[in-house]
Amino acid sequence: MKLIGIYHRVPYIDLRDTSDMPYVAKGKNALLAQECASEGGILACVVGRIRNARALAMELGVSPSGGAEIVLAAYRRWGEGYPGKIEGNALSVLMDCEEDLLILARDRMGEQPLFYCALNGYIAFSDHPDALIEAGACRPVVDAQGLNELFALGPARTPGRTPYRDMAELEPGTALVVRNGKSQKQIYFHLEAREHTHDAHKTVETVRGLLEQAMEEICACKPACMLSGGLDSTTLAALLTRKIGKIES
Repeated sequence: MKLIGIYHRVPYIDLRDTSDMPYVAKGKNALLAQECASEGGILACVVGRIRNARALAMELGVSPSGGAEIVLAAYRRWGEGYPGKIEGNALSVLMDCEEDLLILARDRMGEQPLFYCALNGYIAFSDHPDALIEAGACRPVVDAQGLNELFALGPARTPGRTPYRDMAELEPGTALVVRNGKSQKQIYFHLEAREHTHDAHKTVETVRGLLEQAMEEICACKPACMLSGGLDSTTLAALLTRKIGKIES
């Protein structure tokens, strides 16, 4: 577990005993997370890596090393539309006490899980369902719909659903926006199927360019390769070796 939070928490829920992660409280809101940033009545958190952190940091005038600071500054600049500016496998949380606003934004491809429950005037959320149950924010009740998810669809399941009656999972590329107690989902990213019109040469050129761009974005870290012997990992290893020389594999 990397994240658990309560928005408008109720007295019998106390997150401080659920983890050794940093604990931050703003008014009636509380958050346990590895990376947080706060300014005034605003609290931001990020789990994962913001792929375009350097570009955003330059545009927003903040340090590229702090993902939470980037999220906070992005909210200051673009408001509720900030999730659409963030790329990579970064899940973000934004609480604005003055505006009575909560934004939960899952990354575009759903690499980071995000579960939540809304009961009795509060919203609890975490990257793992067990944390919500252990914190007392959600009862582990499985109803008929949950049984269908387990036995008719499992291990797959309906997007947004969990086996538990009172718990949901936020879909990839979606932000849950809660303002003044009213919530709505906003889809900020989705894949579109388009007719492929490029010839073979143009296709190779485009794919190579996208892969090289991806290599550029990860070279700020110390990259390594997991080689399966297949085409995908071999191609990535070859491009990375061409870029930085010897790599760990």
